Amino acid sequence: MTKEEISDMTRFALSDRICSAVKAVLEQVIEEEMTEHIGARHREKTDRRTV
Repeated sequence: MTKEEISDMTRFALSDRICSAVKAVLEQVIEEEMTEHIGARHREKTDRRTV
């Protein structure tokens, strides 16, 4: 395996990890925004939200 191939593999692996991390952060932000908007966490019942 050449240095260039190793460099490419490393770059792709790092890119995948960054994408996964960004996705996780964005999902958490969306979850928090929905919780604030709805007034309850996922599957939590409130007086206004009974379903």
